[in-house]
Amino acid sequence: MSHITQVEVGDTTYNVALCPAVKQRSLLFLLGKYGLTEAIRRLVMAGNEVTPAQMAVMGLQVAGVMMERMDEGEFTGLCNDVLHKTFAAGTDKPVTVDDFQNRMDEYMLLVFKATGANFEGFGRFLSQMGASSEEAAQEQA
Repeated sequence: MSHITQVEVGDTTYNVALCPAVKQRSLLFLLGKYGLTEAIRRLVMAGNEVTPAQMAVMGLQVAGVMMERMDEGEFTGLCNDVLHKTFAAGTDKPVTVDDFQNRMDEYMLLVFKATGANFEGFGRFLSQMGASSEEAAQEQA
């Protein structure tokens, strides 16, 4: 598995270095704490089956939920973690939030896509997790 993946946001392609496994695990627990694992599971499972416009809507909705549920420090930490070594293709300058002045929607979408990219290899785990959550909810009903 490559530790670098590419995501597109707007007209720009970004090279995103995936987090180390320990950090991915921490992020998964953080997202779980705020009930966001289902959103990440849907992102990973959707793969290329959604249009860029649908992905943008999904990404901005999840980013909004993250902002509502997480405190600013946790959200900033998540952003820093998933974008820790992200570069616009063809450049050697790391991407920062400052690069998105008046384009915060693009920044949020990049965070969302980089988060999803970090969990692409978790597809089997996430699909089982979704099934177990649904089964547990049905048993309690």
